[in-house]
Amino acid sequence: MRAPSPVATALCILTACGFPQPAPFTADASTHDALTDAGAPACPTPADGTVVACAFDTYVVEVGKLRYAPRDLSSATIKAYVADGSGFRVVMGVGSSDGTATIAGVPDGSYDLEVDEINSGRNLYVTSSRSPDLGEVVEGRPGVPVVTKPSPLTIALSGMTAWQAGDDLLMESPGAGFSFDLNSFLSTSNPPMVGDIALHVTVDLQSADPNSYTPPLIDASQGDSLYLVHITGSGSSVDAFSSNTTTVVDGEATTITGAFSHVPQSLVQSDRFSESAFDTIYDHGTFESLVARSTVETGPVAAFEPTFLTLARSEPTVNGDSTVDVSYGDPWPEVWPRITVDRVQRQRALSIPGTSGLGSVFTVYEDARPRISPHTIAPLTEFPTNLEVGGAAALESATARFDGTAPVLLQWTQTNRPSHFEVTVNQVSVQGGFTRADNVAVLRTTDTHVLIPPDVFVAGQRYVFVVKAVVDSTNYAGGVLLEPSIPRTVLPTTTGPVLVSPSCGNGKKDADEECDTSGESATCNADCSVARCGDGIANVHAGEQCDAGTNSVSCDQTCHTVSTARRSTLATRGAR
Repeated sequence: MRAPSPVATALCILTACGFPQPAPFTADASTHDALTDAGAPACPTPADGTVVACAFDTYVVEVGKLRYAPRDLSSATIKAYVADGSGFRVVMGVGSSDGTATIAGVPDGSYDLEVDEINSGRNLYVTSSRSPDLGEVVEGRPGVPVVTKPSPLTIALSGMTAWQAGDDLLMESPGAGFSFDLNSFLSTSNPPMVGDIALHVTVDLQSADPNSYTPPLIDASQGDSLYLVHITGSGSSVDAFSSNTTTVVDGEATTITGAFSHVPQSLVQSDRFSESAFDTIYDHGTFESLVARSTVETGPVAAFEPTFLTLARSEPTVNGDSTVDVSYGDPWPEVWPRITVDRVQRQRALSIPGTSGLGSVFTVYEDARPRISPHTIAPLTEFPTNLEVGGAAALESATARFDGTAPVLLQWTQTNRPSHFEVTVNQVSVQGGFTRADNVAVLRTTDTHVLIPPDVFVAGQRYVFVVKAVVDSTNYAGGVLLEPSIPRTVLPTTTGPVLVSPSCGNGKKDADEECDTSGESATCNADCSVARCGDGIANVHAGEQCDAGTNSVSCDQTCHTVSTARRSTLATRGAR
Protein backbone atom coordinates (compact mmCIF):
# COMPACT_ATOMS: atom_id res chain seq x y z
CA MET A 1 0.00 0.00 0.00
CA ARG A 2 1.02 3.60 -0.46
CA ALA A 3 2.68 5.34 2.46
CA PRO A 4 1.24 8.63 3.74
CA SER A 5 3.23 11.78 2.99
CA PRO A 6 5.79 12.66 5.71
CA VAL A 7 5.36 15.80 7.74
CA ALA A 8 8.11 18.39 7.56
CA THR A 9 9.86 17.54 10.80
CA ALA A 10 12.78 15.33 11.72
CA LEU A 11 10.40 13.10 13.62
CA CYS A 12 7.15 12.12 11.86
CA ILE A 13 4.13 10.30 13.25
CA LEU A 14 2.07 9.34 10.24
CA THR A 15 -0.84 7.02 10.94
CA ALA A 16 -2.74 5.98 14.04
CA CYS A 17 -6.28 5.02 13.15
CA GLY A 18 -9.15 3.81 15.35
CA PHE A 19 -11.04 1.54 13.00
CA PRO A 20 -13.95 -0.56 14.18
CA GLN A 21 -13.27 -4.10 13.01
CA PRO A 22 -15.20 -5.15 9.88
CA ALA A 23 -17.21 -8.32 10.17
CA PRO A 24 -15.31 -11.44 9.07
CA PHE A 25 -15.88 -12.54 5.49
CA THR A 26 -16.40 -16.19 4.63
CA ALA A 27 -15.90 -17.02 0.96
CA ASP A 28 -18.16 -19.46 -0.82
CA ALA A 29 -18.24 -21.03 -4.28
CA SER A 30 -20.30 -18.15 -5.68
CA THR A 31 -17.65 -15.50 -5.00
CA HIS A 32 -14.63 -16.94 -6.76
CA ASP A 33 -13.61 -19.66 -9.15
CA ALA A 34 -12.24 -23.04 -8.12
CA LEU A 35 -8.69 -22.29 -9.23
CA THR A 36 -8.11 -19.38 -6.87
CA ASP A 37 -8.83 -21.21 -3.62
CA ALA A 38 -7.50 -24.63 -4.62
CA GLY A 39 -3.88 -23.64 -4.02
CA ALA A 40 -1.22 -22.71 -6.55
CA PRO A 41 -1.27 -25.15 -9.48
CA ALA A 42 1.81 -27.28 -9.99
CA CYS A 43 4.21 -26.24 -12.72
CA PRO A 44 4.17 -28.76 -15.61
CA THR A 45 7.07 -31.21 -15.76
CA PRO A 46 9.32 -30.11 -18.63
CA ALA A 47 10.58 -32.47 -21.30
CA ASP A 48 14.31 -33.09 -21.66
CA GLY A 49 16.12 -30.02 -22.96
CA THR A 50 13.13 -27.80 -22.18
CA VAL A 51 12.51 -25.14 -19.53
CA VAL A 52 8.97 -24.41 -18.35
CA ALA A 53 8.75 -21.29 -16.16
CA CYS A 54 5.57 -20.70 -14.16
CA ALA A 55 4.08 -17.42 -12.93
CA PHE A 56 1.31 -18.38 -10.50
CA ASP A 57 0.75 -15.36 -8.26
CA THR A 58 -0.31 -15.44 -4.61
CA TYR A 59 -3.08 -12.94 -3.81
CA VAL A 60 -3.34 -11.97 -0.15
CA VAL A 61 -6.98 -11.05 0.50
CA GLU A 62 -6.54 -11.19 4.27
CA VAL A 63 -4.12 -12.91 6.62
CA GLY A 64 -4.69 -16.62 6.17
CA LYS A 65 -6.87 -16.05 3.08
CA LEU A 66 -4.77 -16.65 -0.01
CA ARG A 67 -5.92 -17.03 -3.56
CA TYR A 68 -3.90 -18.00 -6.59
CA ALA A 69 -4.10 -17.05 -10.24
CA PRO A 70 -1.83 -17.36 -13.28
CA ARG A 71 -0.13 -14.23 -14.60
CA ASP A 72 -0.62 -13.77 -18.33
CA LEU A 73 2.77 -14.15 -20.05
CA SER A 74 1.44 -14.22 -23.61
CA SER A 75 2.80 -10.72 -24.33
CA ALA A 76 6.10 -11.19 -22.50
CA THR A 77 9.47 -11.53 -24.20
CA ILE A 78 10.86 -14.92 -23.16
CA LYS A 79 14.41 -16.05 -23.88
CA ALA A 80 17.32 -18.01 -22.45
CA TYR A 81 20.99 -17.03 -22.72
CA VAL A 82 23.03 -20.22 -22.88
CA ALA A 83 26.82 -20.16 -22.45
CA ASP A 84 28.54 -20.75 -25.79
CA GLY A 85 32.30 -20.41 -25.70
CA SER A 86 33.14 -16.88 -24.56
CA GLY A 87 29.63 -15.60 -25.15
CA PHE A 88 25.97 -16.58 -25.24
CA ARG A 89 23.62 -18.40 -27.56
CA VAL A 90 20.11 -16.96 -27.38
CA VAL A 91 17.16 -19.36 -27.34
CA MET A 92 13.74 -17.77 -27.77
CA GLY A 93 10.71 -19.02 -25.87
CA VAL A 94 6.98 -18.39 -25.83
CA GLY A 95 4.67 -17.26 -23.02
CA SER A 96 1.06 -18.25 -22.46
CA SER A 97 -1.98 -16.77 -20.78
CA ASP A 98 -2.05 -19.78 -18.44
CA GLY A 99 0.99 -18.43 -16.59
CA THR A 100 3.60 -20.65 -18.23
CA ALA A 101 6.54 -19.89 -20.51
CA THR A 102 8.29 -22.62 -22.50
CA ILE A 103 11.81 -22.56 -23.94
CA ALA A 104 12.99 -25.60 -25.90
CA GLY A 105 16.65 -26.35 -26.61
CA VAL A 106 18.15 -25.35 -23.26
CA PRO A 107 20.78 -27.87 -22.08
CA ASP A 108 21.17 -28.83 -18.42
CA GLY A 109 23.20 -26.43 -16.31
CA SER A 110 23.16 -22.72 -15.62
CA TYR A 111 21.55 -20.30 -18.05
CA ASP A 112 20.15 -16.75 -17.96
CA LEU A 113 16.36 -16.66 -18.10
CA GLU A 114 14.91 -13.40 -19.39
CA VAL A 115 11.24 -12.61 -18.85
CA ASP A 116 10.27 -9.09 -19.89
CA GLU A 117 6.64 -8.25 -19.23
CA ILE A 118 4.85 -5.07 -20.31
CA ASN A 119 6.33 -2.01 -18.52
CA SER A 120 8.62 -4.22 -16.42
CA GLY A 121 11.94 -3.54 -18.16
CA ARG A 122 14.56 -6.22 -18.73
CA ASN A 123 14.73 -8.90 -16.02
CA LEU A 124 17.27 -11.75 -16.16
CA TYR A 125 17.65 -14.63 -13.72
CA VAL A 126 20.78 -16.77 -13.54
CA THR A 127 19.43 -20.22 -12.68
CA SER A 128 19.76 -23.93 -13.44
CA SER A 129 16.14 -24.73 -12.58
CA ARG A 130 14.11 -26.50 -15.26
CA SER A 131 10.84 -25.26 -13.71
CA PRO A 132 11.63 -21.78 -12.33
CA ASP A 133 8.95 -20.17 -10.18
CA LEU A 134 8.15 -16.58 -11.21
CA GLY A 135 5.15 -16.16 -8.89
CA GLU A 136 4.73 -12.87 -7.07
CA VAL A 137 2.81 -11.77 -3.97
CA VAL A 138 -0.06 -9.36 -4.68
CA GLU A 139 -2.31 -7.55 -2.23
CA GLY A 140 -6.03 -7.93 -2.94
CA ARG A 141 -8.23 -10.34 -4.87
CA PRO A 142 -7.23 -11.57 -8.34
CA GLY A 143 -8.98 -10.06 -11.32
CA VAL A 144 -10.51 -7.04 -9.59
CA PRO A 145 -12.04 -4.77 -12.27
CA VAL A 146 -10.99 -1.11 -12.33
CA VAL A 147 -12.84 2.17 -12.80
CA THR A 148 -13.36 2.97 -16.51
CA LYS A 149 -16.18 5.54 -16.40
CA PRO A 150 -16.91 8.71 -14.39
CA SER A 151 -17.65 7.36 -10.90
CA PRO A 152 -18.26 10.14 -8.34
CA LEU A 153 -17.56 9.15 -4.74
CA THR A 154 -19.03 11.47 -2.08
CA ILE A 155 -17.59 11.27 1.44
CA ALA A 156 -19.64 12.86 4.24
CA LEU A 157 -18.16 12.18 7.68
CA SER A 158 -18.61 14.07 10.96
CA GLY A 159 -16.36 14.02 14.03
CA MET A 160 -13.20 15.21 12.27
CA THR A 161 -10.36 16.94 14.07
CA ALA A 162 -10.30 20.53 12.79
CA TRP A 163 -8.79 20.56 9.29
CA GLN A 164 -5.41 22.26 8.96
CA ALA A 165 -3.28 23.29 6.00
CA GLY A 166 -1.11 20.34 4.99
CA ASP A 167 -3.49 17.65 6.26
CA ASP A 168 -3.65 14.26 4.53
CA LEU A 169 -6.68 12.17 3.54
CA LEU A 170 -6.13 8.54 2.56
CA MET A 171 -8.36 5.70 1.35
CA GLU A 172 -7.41 2.02 1.63
CA SER A 173 -9.20 -1.20 0.72
CA PRO A 174 -6.79 -4.14 1.12
CA GLY A 175 -9.17 -6.76 -0.27
CA ALA A 176 -9.61 -4.82 -3.51
CA GLY A 177 -5.95 -3.81 -3.63
CA PHE A 178 -7.13 -0.19 -3.46
CA SER A 179 -4.78 2.56 -2.23
CA PHE A 180 -5.45 6.22 -2.89
CA ASP A 181 -4.19 9.57 -1.58
CA LEU A 182 -6.91 12.20 -2.05
CA ASN A 183 -4.64 15.17 -1.38
CA SER A 184 -3.75 15.92 -4.99
CA PHE A 185 -7.43 16.02 -5.93
CA LEU A 186 -8.50 18.08 -2.92
CA SER A 187 -5.95 20.77 -3.76
CA THR A 188 -7.69 21.52 -7.07
CA SER A 189 -11.34 20.74 -6.35
CA ASN A 190 -13.48 21.01 -3.22
CA PRO A 191 -10.99 20.87 -0.37
CA PRO A 192 -12.04 21.18 3.26
CA MET A 193 -11.58 24.66 4.70
CA VAL A 194 -9.21 25.32 7.59
CA GLY A 195 -11.17 24.76 10.80
CA ASP A 196 -13.76 22.37 9.29
CA ILE A 197 -14.79 19.62 11.74
CA ALA A 198 -16.76 17.62 9.18
CA LEU A 199 -15.61 16.22 5.86
CA HIS A 200 -17.77 16.60 2.77
CA VAL A 201 -15.96 16.03 -0.53
CA THR A 202 -16.79 14.45 -3.88
CA VAL A 203 -14.12 12.64 -5.90
CA ASP A 204 -14.43 11.28 -9.44
CA LEU A 205 -12.44 8.07 -9.13
CA GLN A 206 -11.82 7.93 -12.86
CA SER A 207 -9.87 11.19 -12.99
CA ALA A 208 -8.92 12.08 -9.42
CA ASP A 209 -5.27 11.02 -9.55
CA PRO A 210 -2.96 13.16 -11.75
CA ASN A 211 -0.46 10.25 -11.75
CA SER A 212 -3.01 8.17 -13.71
CA TYR A 213 -3.55 5.58 -10.99
CA THR A 214 -6.75 3.71 -11.89
CA PRO A 215 -8.50 2.56 -8.71
CA PRO A 216 -9.97 -0.95 -8.53
CA LEU A 217 -13.68 -1.30 -7.74
CA ILE A 218 -14.47 -2.01 -4.08
CA ASP A 219 -17.04 -4.79 -3.66
CA ALA A 220 -18.51 -5.47 -0.21
CA SER A 221 -20.00 -8.76 -1.43
CA GLN A 222 -16.44 -9.99 -1.96
CA GLY A 223 -15.47 -9.04 1.60
CA ASP A 224 -13.79 -5.74 0.76
CA SER A 225 -13.46 -3.27 3.62
CA LEU A 226 -12.82 0.44 3.14
CA TYR A 227 -10.68 2.57 5.47
CA LEU A 228 -10.57 6.39 5.45
CA VAL A 229 -7.83 8.18 7.38
CA HIS A 230 -7.44 11.89 8.16
CA ILE A 231 -3.93 12.85 9.35
CA THR A 232 -3.25 16.39 10.55
CA GLY A 233 -0.27 18.12 8.99
CA SER A 234 1.64 18.04 12.27
CA GLY A 235 1.04 14.30 12.66
CA SER A 236 -0.28 14.97 16.16
CA SER A 237 -3.84 13.83 15.52
CA VAL A 238 -5.53 11.16 13.44
CA ASP A 239 -9.15 10.34 12.65
CA ALA A 240 -10.31 7.04 11.19
CA PHE A 241 -13.41 5.56 9.62
CA SER A 242 -14.13 2.10 8.22
CA SER A 243 -16.94 0.42 6.35
CA ASN A 244 -17.61 -3.15 5.24
CA THR A 245 -20.75 -2.25 3.29
CA THR A 246 -19.28 0.03 0.62
CA THR A 247 -19.49 -1.08 -3.01
CA VAL A 248 -18.30 1.08 -5.91
CA VAL A 249 -20.01 0.37 -9.23
CA ASP A 250 -18.29 1.54 -12.39
CA GLY A 251 -20.10 4.56 -13.82
CA GLU A 252 -22.38 5.08 -10.81
CA ALA A 253 -22.33 7.50 -7.87
CA THR A 254 -21.40 6.23 -4.40
CA THR A 255 -21.93 8.00 -1.06
CA ILE A 256 -20.17 7.18 2.22
CA THR A 257 -21.68 8.60 5.41
CA GLY A 258 -20.83 8.21 9.08
CA ALA A 259 -18.45 9.59 11.68
CA PHE A 260 -14.71 9.51 12.28
CA SER A 261 -13.26 7.98 15.44
CA HIS A 262 -10.32 9.68 17.10
CA VAL A 263 -7.32 7.44 17.83
CA PRO A 264 -5.17 7.68 20.97
CA GLN A 265 -1.42 7.35 20.51
CA SER A 266 -0.67 4.83 23.25
CA LEU A 267 2.28 2.88 21.79
CA VAL A 268 5.96 3.84 21.53
CA GLN A 269 8.57 2.85 18.97
CA SER A 270 12.15 3.47 20.06
CA ASP A 271 14.84 3.59 17.35
CA ARG A 272 18.59 4.07 17.72
CA PHE A 273 20.81 4.85 14.73
CA SER A 274 24.41 3.62 14.85
CA GLU A 275 26.55 5.77 12.57
CA SER A 276 29.68 3.72 13.25
CA ALA A 277 27.96 0.59 11.95
CA PHE A 278 27.64 2.20 8.51
CA ASP A 279 31.02 3.95 8.40
CA THR A 280 32.87 1.37 6.32
CA ILE A 281 30.44 1.60 3.42
CA TYR A 282 28.41 4.82 3.77
CA ASP A 283 31.20 7.06 5.02
CA HIS A 284 33.15 6.68 1.77
CA GLY A 285 34.00 10.08 0.32
CA THR A 286 32.13 9.57 -2.95
CA PHE A 287 28.71 9.64 -1.28
CA GLU A 288 26.98 12.97 -0.94
CA SER A 289 24.34 12.38 1.71
CA LEU A 290 22.94 9.87 4.15
CA VAL A 291 19.35 9.67 5.42
CA ALA A 292 18.10 7.12 7.96
CA ARG A 293 14.44 6.21 8.49
CA SER A 294 12.68 3.57 10.55
CA THR A 295 8.99 2.73 10.24
CA VAL A 296 6.46 0.42 11.82
CA GLU A 297 4.28 -1.02 9.06
CA THR A 298 1.34 -3.38 8.87
CA GLY A 299 -1.11 -4.93 6.42
CA PRO A 300 -2.19 -8.36 5.22
CA VAL A 301 0.94 -8.79 3.08
CA ALA A 302 3.41 -7.66 5.76
CA ALA A 303 4.49 -11.28 6.29
CA PHE A 304 5.97 -11.16 2.76
CA GLU A 305 7.20 -7.63 2.16
CA PRO A 306 7.09 -4.00 3.41
CA THR A 307 3.61 -2.61 2.94
CA PHE A 308 4.01 1.18 3.15
CA LEU A 309 0.91 1.29 5.37
CA THR A 310 2.81 3.17 8.03
CA LEU A 311 1.89 3.38 11.72
CA ALA A 312 4.96 5.28 12.94
CA ARG A 313 8.07 6.77 11.39
CA SER A 314 11.31 8.20 12.76
CA GLU A 315 14.26 9.93 11.12
CA PRO A 316 17.24 9.71 13.48
CA THR A 317 20.14 12.13 13.13
CA VAL A 318 22.96 10.47 11.16
CA ASN A 319 25.86 12.61 12.44
CA GLY A 320 26.77 10.34 15.33
CA ASP A 321 24.56 7.92 17.21
CA SER A 322 21.04 9.04 18.13
CA THR A 323 17.83 7.67 19.61
CA VAL A 324 14.27 8.71 18.72
CA ASP A 325 11.03 7.69 20.45
CA VAL A 326 7.77 7.82 18.44
CA SER A 327 4.30 7.63 19.97
CA TYR A 328 1.59 6.08 17.79
CA GLY A 329 -1.69 4.20 17.82
CA ASP A 330 -2.40 0.81 16.29
CA PRO A 331 -6.04 -0.08 15.73
CA TRP A 332 -5.57 -2.51 12.84
CA PRO A 333 -6.69 -6.16 13.05
CA GLU A 334 -4.55 -8.11 15.48
CA VAL A 335 -3.94 -10.87 12.92
CA TRP A 336 -2.06 -8.47 10.63
CA PRO A 337 1.72 -8.74 11.06
CA ARG A 338 3.63 -5.72 12.38
CA ILE A 339 7.08 -5.20 10.96
CA THR A 340 9.89 -2.76 11.64
CA VAL A 341 11.51 -1.50 8.44
CA ASP A 342 14.83 0.33 8.57
CA ARG A 343 15.96 2.24 5.50
CA VAL A 344 19.28 4.05 5.14
CA GLN A 345 19.57 5.95 1.87
CA ARG A 346 22.77 7.18 0.32
CA GLN A 347 23.11 9.46 -2.66
CA ARG A 348 26.04 9.25 -5.03
CA ALA A 349 26.72 12.26 -7.25
CA LEU A 350 27.50 11.65 -10.93
CA SER A 351 28.94 13.91 -13.59
CA ILE A 352 29.84 12.82 -17.11
CA PRO A 353 31.25 14.68 -20.12
CA GLY A 354 28.81 17.13 -21.69
CA THR A 355 27.05 18.06 -18.45
CA SER A 356 27.12 21.22 -16.40
CA GLY A 357 25.12 19.80 -13.50
CA LEU A 358 25.34 16.76 -11.28
CA GLY A 359 23.01 13.79 -11.29
CA SER A 360 22.59 11.16 -8.60
CA VAL A 361 22.13 7.46 -8.03
CA PHE A 362 20.24 6.56 -4.86
CA THR A 363 20.72 3.25 -3.08
CA VAL A 364 18.84 2.11 0.01
CA TYR A 365 19.89 -0.33 2.72
CA GLU A 366 16.68 -1.97 3.95
CA ASP A 367 15.99 -4.34 6.80
CA ALA A 368 12.45 -5.61 7.45
CA ARG A 369 11.53 -7.99 10.26
CA PRO A 370 8.82 -8.56 12.87
CA ARG A 371 8.42 -5.41 14.97
CA ILE A 372 11.22 -4.76 17.44
CA SER A 373 11.27 -1.94 20.02
CA PRO A 374 13.66 -0.71 21.17
CA HIS A 375 16.03 -1.59 18.38
CA THR A 376 19.21 -0.32 16.67
CA ILE A 377 19.41 0.59 12.99
CA ALA A 378 22.58 -1.20 11.93
CA PRO A 379 23.47 -3.67 9.14
CA LEU A 380 23.22 -7.30 10.23
CA THR A 381 25.73 -8.57 7.68
CA GLU A 382 28.27 -7.18 5.23
CA PHE A 383 27.82 -5.23 2.03
CA PRO A 384 29.26 -6.43 -1.31
CA THR A 385 32.81 -5.12 -1.77
CA ASN A 386 35.57 -5.00 -4.40
CA LEU A 387 33.26 -4.41 -7.35
CA GLU A 388 35.04 -4.96 -10.66
CA VAL A 389 33.77 -4.51 -14.21
CA GLY A 390 35.72 -6.20 -16.98
CA GLY A 391 38.46 -6.96 -14.44
CA ALA A 392 38.93 -3.30 -13.45
CA ALA A 393 38.17 -1.91 -9.99
CA ALA A 394 35.03 0.17 -10.42
CA LEU A 395 34.23 1.87 -7.10
CA GLU A 396 35.38 5.23 -8.50
CA SER A 397 35.34 4.85 -12.29
CA ALA A 398 36.46 2.29 -14.83
CA THR A 399 36.44 1.23 -18.45
CA ALA A 400 35.11 -2.10 -19.68
CA ARG A 401 36.56 -3.13 -23.01
CA PHE A 402 33.59 -3.92 -25.22
CA ASP A 403 33.48 -5.16 -28.81
CA GLY A 404 29.70 -5.37 -29.04
CA THR A 405 29.58 -9.17 -29.07
CA ALA A 406 31.16 -10.47 -25.84
CA PRO A 407 29.33 -10.24 -22.49
CA VAL A 408 30.59 -7.89 -19.78
CA LEU A 409 31.81 -9.48 -16.53
CA LEU A 410 30.77 -7.89 -13.23
CA GLN A 411 32.21 -9.48 -10.09
CA TRP A 412 32.45 -8.69 -6.40
CA THR A 413 33.36 -10.09 -2.97
CA GLN A 414 30.92 -11.34 -0.32
CA THR A 415 32.19 -13.42 2.60
CA ASN A 416 28.80 -14.16 4.18
CA ARG A 417 26.78 -15.48 1.26
CA PRO A 418 23.19 -14.17 1.12
CA SER A 419 20.13 -15.85 -0.41
CA HIS A 420 20.91 -14.18 -3.72
CA PHE A 421 22.16 -10.99 -5.33
CA GLU A 422 20.29 -8.44 -7.40
CA VAL A 423 22.28 -6.42 -9.93
CA THR A 424 20.90 -3.23 -11.46
CA VAL A 425 22.46 -1.79 -14.62
CA ASN A 426 21.87 1.96 -15.06
CA GLN A 427 22.77 3.81 -18.26
CA VAL A 428 24.15 7.29 -17.55
CA SER A 429 23.30 9.99 -20.07
CA VAL A 430 22.95 13.75 -20.52
CA GLN A 431 19.56 15.45 -20.31
CA GLY A 432 19.16 19.21 -20.23
CA GLY A 433 22.80 19.65 -19.29
CA PHE A 434 22.48 17.35 -16.27
CA THR A 435 23.53 13.77 -15.68
CA ARG A 436 20.75 11.20 -15.34
CA ALA A 437 20.78 7.45 -14.75
CA ASP A 438 18.13 5.11 -16.21
CA ASN A 439 17.62 1.46 -15.33
CA VAL A 440 18.21 -0.74 -18.38
CA ALA A 441 18.37 -4.22 -16.82
CA VAL A 442 18.07 -6.16 -13.56
CA LEU A 443 19.86 -9.48 -13.06
CA ARG A 444 19.58 -11.94 -10.17
CA THR A 445 22.06 -14.65 -9.22
CA THR A 446 23.47 -16.66 -6.31
CA ASP A 447 27.04 -16.25 -7.60
CA THR A 448 29.45 -13.40 -6.82
CA HIS A 449 29.75 -12.61 -10.50
CA VAL A 450 27.46 -12.22 -13.47
CA LEU A 451 28.05 -12.17 -17.22
CA ILE A 452 25.83 -9.44 -18.63
CA PRO A 453 24.64 -10.02 -22.21
CA PRO A 454 26.15 -7.62 -24.76
CA ASP A 455 22.76 -6.44 -26.03
CA VAL A 456 22.27 -4.63 -22.69
CA PHE A 457 25.00 -2.14 -23.63
CA VAL A 458 25.69 0.54 -26.23
CA ALA A 459 29.36 1.08 -27.03
CA GLY A 460 30.64 4.49 -25.98
CA GLN A 461 28.07 4.93 -23.20
CA ARG A 462 28.60 5.03 -19.44
CA TYR A 463 26.89 2.79 -16.90
CA VAL A 464 26.58 2.53 -13.12
CA PHE A 465 26.14 -0.90 -11.55
CA VAL A 466 24.42 -1.51 -8.20
CA VAL A 467 24.97 -4.88 -6.51
CA LYS A 468 22.50 -5.76 -3.74
CA ALA A 469 23.02 -8.66 -1.36
CA VAL A 470 19.56 -9.99 -0.43
CA VAL A 471 19.24 -11.98 2.79
CA ASP A 472 15.88 -13.73 3.26
CA SER A 473 14.35 -17.20 3.22
CA THR A 474 13.50 -17.22 -0.49
CA ASN A 475 14.80 -20.44 -2.07
CA TYR A 476 16.38 -18.79 -5.09
CA ALA A 477 18.87 -21.63 -5.52
CA GLY A 478 15.88 -24.01 -5.69
CA GLY A 479 14.25 -22.03 -8.49
CA VAL A 480 11.98 -19.65 -6.54
CA LEU A 481 13.06 -16.46 -8.26
CA LEU A 482 10.75 -13.66 -7.07
CA GLU A 483 8.63 -14.38 -4.00
CA PRO A 484 9.80 -12.19 -1.09
CA SER A 485 9.81 -13.06 2.60
CA ILE A 486 10.23 -11.44 6.00
CA PRO A 487 12.75 -11.11 7.68
CA ARG A 488 14.59 -9.58 4.73
CA THR A 489 17.75 -7.48 4.45
CA VAL A 490 18.99 -5.70 1.31
CA LEU A 491 22.57 -4.37 1.29
CA PRO A 492 23.56 -2.34 -1.82
CA THR A 493 26.94 -1.21 -3.17
CA THR A 494 27.33 0.94 -6.28
CA THR A 495 30.13 1.52 -8.75
CA GLY A 496 31.23 4.80 -10.22
CA PRO A 497 30.61 5.52 -13.91
CA VAL A 498 31.96 2.78 -16.17
CA LEU A 499 32.63 3.56 -19.83
CA VAL A 500 31.80 0.59 -22.06
CA SER A 501 34.17 1.15 -24.94
CA PRO A 502 36.40 -0.69 -27.40
CA SER A 503 39.09 1.98 -27.21
CA CYS A 504 39.31 3.76 -23.82
CA GLY A 505 42.65 2.88 -22.29
CA ASN A 506 44.61 2.63 -25.54
CA GLY A 507 46.38 5.95 -24.91
CA LYS A 508 44.66 7.68 -27.82
CA LYS A 509 41.79 10.16 -27.46
CA ASP A 510 38.87 8.77 -29.44
CA ALA A 511 35.46 10.20 -30.28
CA ASP A 512 33.66 9.19 -27.07
CA GLU A 513 36.53 10.30 -24.79
CA GLU A 514 37.64 13.57 -23.19
CA CYS A 515 41.13 12.17 -22.61
CA ASP A 516 43.02 8.85 -22.62
CA THR A 517 46.17 8.31 -20.58
CA SER A 518 46.02 4.50 -20.62
CA GLY A 519 44.41 4.46 -17.20
CA GLU A 520 43.85 6.89 -14.36
CA SER A 521 46.28 9.81 -14.17
CA ALA A 522 46.43 13.25 -12.56
CA THR A 523 44.50 14.70 -15.50
CA CYS A 524 42.31 11.82 -16.66
CA ASN A 525 39.91 9.43 -14.91
CA ALA A 526 39.80 5.73 -15.65
CA ASP A 527 36.63 6.22 -17.74
CA CYS A 528 38.46 8.65 -20.06
CA SER A 529 36.82 11.76 -18.59
CA VAL A 530 38.85 14.80 -17.51
CA ALA A 531 39.66 14.64 -13.79
CA ARG A 532 38.24 17.51 -11.77
CA CYS A 533 37.26 17.92 -8.14
CA GLY A 534 33.47 17.79 -8.01
CA ASP A 535 32.90 15.13 -10.67
CA GLY A 536 32.00 12.45 -8.11
CA ILE A 537 35.12 10.37 -8.89
CA ALA A 538 37.89 10.27 -6.28
CA ASN A 539 41.04 10.39 -8.43
CA VAL A 540 44.02 9.51 -6.23
CA HIS A 541 46.54 10.53 -8.91
CA ALA A 542 44.99 14.02 -8.95
CA GLY A 543 45.53 14.34 -5.20
CA GLU A 544 41.89 13.74 -4.26
CA GLN A 545 41.18 11.88 -1.04
CA CYS A 546 37.46 11.82 -1.84
CA ASP A 547 34.92 13.36 -4.21
CA ALA A 548 31.24 13.51 -3.31
CA GLY A 549 30.35 15.89 -6.14
CA THR A 550 29.40 18.45 -3.50
CA ASN A 551 29.94 19.00 0.21
CA SER A 552 29.12 15.88 2.20
CA VAL A 553 29.47 14.75 5.79
CA SER A 554 32.83 13.16 4.98
CA CYS A 555 34.27 15.16 2.05
CA ASP A 556 34.88 18.91 1.71
CA GLN A 557 34.80 21.13 -1.38
CA THR A 558 38.53 20.59 -2.01
CA CYS A 559 38.05 16.81 -2.23
CA HIS A 560 39.73 16.09 1.10
CA THR A 561 38.25 13.91 3.83
CA VAL A 562 36.65 15.55 6.84
CA SER A 563 37.28 14.65 10.45
CA THR A 564 34.37 13.41 12.52
CA ALA A 565 34.45 16.61 14.59
CA ARG A 566 33.82 18.77 11.50
CA ARG A 567 31.06 16.69 9.92
CA SER A 568 28.01 18.29 11.48
CA THR A 569 29.27 21.75 10.46
CA LEU A 570 30.11 20.71 6.91
CA ALA A 571 26.77 18.97 6.40
CA THR A 572 24.95 22.33 6.79
CA ARG A 573 26.91 24.15 4.07
CA GLY A 574 25.63 24.75 0.57
CA ALA A 575 26.64 22.69 -2.45
CA ARG A 576 29.56 23.62 -4.66
